[in-house]
Amino acid sequence: MNGLYLKARWIGNRWLILVNVALLSMLTLHSLQNPSGSNTTLLGNDGPKEAAAYYLLGGDAASFGPETKELVQLNKAFSPDVLSIAKGSTIAFPNKDSFTHNVYSPEGVEGFFDLGSAGTTDAGNSNLIQRAFPMEGVIKVSCAVHPIMKAHIFIVPSKYHTASKDGSYTFTDVPAGTYDLMVVTGSGKPEKMKSVTF
Repeated sequence: MNGLYLKARWIGNRWLILVNVALLSMLTLHSLQNPSGSNTTLLGNDGPKEAAAYYLLGGDAASFGPETKELVQLNKAFSPDVLSIAKGSTIAFPNKDSFTHNVYSPEGVEGFFDLGSAGTTDAGNSNLIQRAFPMEGVIKVSCAVHPIMKAHIFIVPSKYHTASKDGSYTFTDVPAGTYDLMVVTGSGKPEKMKSVTF
């Protein structure tokens, strides 16, 4: 009799766990799909396992103004070493090391450019390197003083964008609607990954 009770209790607990898992899955799916029409989130990790930018086309994605982002020079490295910005935006390159760095691009959508060198910006140095990027495409930057320093900059035609090297992407605060999820790698050729509906 006790064995039968324990088996019934185990089955009951297992059923309760399954119901809870199902309810949690439904709530998660509801929050991601968000049928109420408010802003939503998109998560994924099915992108290429290399430096790449991901962006959305559709809805109000093309309605954007310039933004300003930073590509910090620290510990003889650019951080982040993969960055996406909306077309027409500006990147500042603050030097957080105690020695001089340089920012130049040997290749990319805008061809060769050299932004010069700058000392550390931590001590109030006003020689902050920055530049606007008006053309869509990919730019690879490096430091002439420390050639091991390298970064990819992706300039995209959307205000919904992100970049990574592990194939992952996250979009937050995107209005409900249907969008094309685009990806661009170091080759500079944008490709459609899939259509997504929020």
